[in-house]
Amino acid sequence: MRTLGPRSVSSFLKVVLDITFILLVIGLLFFGGLALINAFGLITGAKLPDWIWPVGQHWPMFAGTPRAVALLSWISLNHIGALVIVGRLRRIFRTLTSDTPFQAENARRLRIIGLVMAALQVSEWVIWAVVGQGAPDRVEYLRPDVNPVAIFGIIVMFVLAEVFDEGARMRKDLDLTI
Repeated sequence: MRTLGPRSVSSFLKVVLDITFILLVIGLLFFGGLALINAFGLITGAKLPDWIWPVGQHWPMFAGTPRAVALLSWISLNHIGALVIVGRLRRIFRTLTSDTPFQAENARRLRIIGLVMAALQVSEWVIWAVVGQGAPDRVEYLRPDVNPVAIFGIIVMFVLAEVFDEGARMRKDLDLTI
């Protein structure tokens, strides 16, 4: 099976990324809407319904605490970061399916992915430092750790960006030779 071009593995992965992008948009609308509704209820003091989510669990869907609003905002922030990452990957895979992967734009896209991954990792630590201290036991599992896989992934994105940048330079040199 081919790895580049139409009807290849990269075109299949592009379809998977398209579906993932749609699911992330739906998740952002859901969690972002919940964060906004919770923030509105907190600011105005409005009484929000006592719905429980998921059904049968102990999590209230509408919570009027600053911690709940911060956590929902952090989840929304993660969805935004994932949308940026998946959006850039979709554009990279579009060039892979058109047999022109070594472009300077792809190197820039990979750098942006690395920066967003780093920002999301740091935001996890910052949110926990601000909100998580003294949290009830049921949110202890949210405590962030140093994630070596994420840090390695960030480094890999920057290395791949340099590889794509060098490939774009080599392709440009090849196009200029007679």
